Amino acid sequence: MRVRSSARSGAASLLCLLLPLHQGFAAEPPALDQVVMSTAGMGWLGFRATTEADGSVALDLPAGQLDDALKSLTVLPTESGSDGFRLRQVSIGGSSVLADPFQDTPLSPGDLAGLTALLERLRGSEIAVDTDYAEDPVTGRIVAVERRAEGQDGTVVERPWLVLSSSDGLVSVELGDVEAIRLEDEAAQRALDRVLERSVQARSDERRTLTIHTNAAQGTTLGLGLLVSTPVWKPSWRLLLQDGGARLQGWAVVENRSGQDWDDVRLTLVDGDATTLRQDLTRTWFRERPGVPVLPEEFVGQPLAMRKAAPPLAEPADMMMAEAFAPVAESDESESDLATSFTIEAPVEVADEGSLMVPLIDRTVSAARVALVPADGGGGAPEAAIRLGNDTGVSLPRGIVTVMDETAPVPTHLGDAVLPATPAGAERRLSFGQDRKIRYDLTEDARREVSELVVADGIATLRVAERYERRWRFQSEDDQPRLLEAQVRAEPGVEPVTPKDLQHEDGFWYVRGELPARGTATLALVTERPGEERLVLTDEDALDTVLATRGLPVPEAWQPKIDEISALAERRSAAEQDLAAVEEERAAIGAEQDRIRANLEAIAEPGPLRERWLNELGRQEDRLAELARQRDEAARARDEAVRQLRALAAELRR
Repeated sequence: MRVRSSARSGAASLLCLLLPLHQGFAAEPPALDQVVMSTAGMGWLGFRATTEADGSVALDLPAGQLDDALKSLTVLPTESGSDGFRLRQVSIGGSSVLADPFQDTPLSPGDLAGLTALLERLRGSEIAVDTDYAEDPVTGRIVAVERRAEGQDGTVVERPWLVLSSSDGLVSVELGDVEAIRLEDEAAQRALDRVLERSVQARSDERRTLTIHTNAAQGTTLGLGLLVSTPVWKPSWRLLLQDGGARLQGWAVVENRSGQDWDDVRLTLVDGDATTLRQDLTRTWFRERPGVPVLPEEFVGQPLAMRKAAPPLAEPADMMMAEAFAPVAESDESESDLATSFTIEAPVEVADEGSLMVPLIDRTVSAARVALVPADGGGGAPEAAIRLGNDTGVSLPRGIVTVMDETAPVPTHLGDAVLPATPAGAERRLSFGQDRKIRYDLTEDARREVSELVVADGIATLRVAERYERRWRFQSEDDQPRLLEAQVRAEPGVEPVTPKDLQHEDGFWYVRGELPARGTATLALVTERPGEERLVLTDEDALDTVLATRGLPVPEAWQPKIDEISALAERRSAAEQDLAAVEEERAAIGAEQDRIRANLEAIAEPGPLRERWLNELGRQEDRLAELARQRDEAARARDEAVRQLRALAAELRR
């Protein structure tokens, strides 16, 4: 027997040695060789794989990545002469990968929310109930689960009761007294077991296998790629201040949660803001169809085109979620319209669930110490800041900055700041503390000034400027000079008057200057908000008095002209009053003449009365001629006053 066993063992060993020769080449599992991670939380995994004898490649993935893999999987041959390459299908391995645990059962997820919900769904099923007050179980079919209100300690409490149809009739059992429930209905028990087994299987299957079938020959090298959700990589910066500039070092903290070990992986980090979508491709979906009666009266004989089609099923609101990922350019540091990428030079090695920190940038950049007054600063010590110029050639992602002083006898930590997203060639201010060797105070003055005045037809139109002046005075006790910057919010409708060369950035103006060592300096900003007011002038109004009542000071150079305008306004008003009086008298004479002419027509015979009326008409005609002359003079006086008013008002404009 032992001889036979040895012979059989030897034959088996020989067979094991011969099998590889007959079975052919065994391909290695796909190797991860490229990872691209974005600050928006998406990662591109690139694999290199070799096809089996049947042209297939098996890719093993964590189950949680299956949705993204089905959405984004790409397969490309890496060798030349692949014009005839074709993909056939992708098999999704693993138990119940696409199955709903409740599929083909009478149960739904809500039925497992609690005991009462499950019993309601199993209505009609036969069960056996063990209670704590009876030796024999209560058996019967489920009729209903109801809640009954009972009084207890002065309060009303609702308790669930199970109603069964038994051989003794309807029986009620309080669920609080139930010790066990057994399903006597085999079909119901099988459905419940199937749902529970599938649910356990879905949780226990932590990995899935995608088998990619192609028409490629055995040993063909393929490139596989897919997007997965990855932790956000986190940039951090070190700014080392030096004489005449600074050294900027950037590092990135990276976490491997890809489900794959990284072994000699080429890592690229992307800071971008494009958009992708996630969809539940592994979930089973059905379109609901409305039910209709069998041959309702209004349906019989109705043309097919007139029958209403079923409305499409709306997609669940939680089915899609916005994410972000941006394309990457292949270079050490590069920038596209949508993203900036950093390709790590050395291959990366880190196990799944591990973390590491990799270098991004180590460059000399322009940097200058600045004493910065924030927009809400009212005095005291300004903020210590750095005006940093991005001379790296690429955009820098947002991150924390540790500011160090290398010019000191020993490296000194000056403070921490936040670097905002900084395009290539742009400047940013990094505030990292208070500049205790510099003090400043702020004085402010607000006033309204008339910048333009137009008087026409009794209306004075004023162009009023609300002027606001800020003045910052600085005193230094430091042996080093400083650049100065005062930050002011740029409000809509407000325009700077002086200085004109303000820098405008992110809704703020910056007033700049220089503070010598142990010296003083002053920054000033005058802003103006233009507006318009209209005044109605009367005969008694003096223009300077009207302006004073509105809190508008009259410029001293304007005062003689203002007095002349007031006098001309009075002359124009007097002329208009004369015109009105002339017209009033002319109207009265015209009415009297109409009366006299009517009387003359009534008394046609000559006599003393008729003669008197004719003489009166003559005197009135003489008066009308005089009034016409006066009217012309008043009109000329009014027009001349208006002309001079306009000429004077034009001189007041500036």
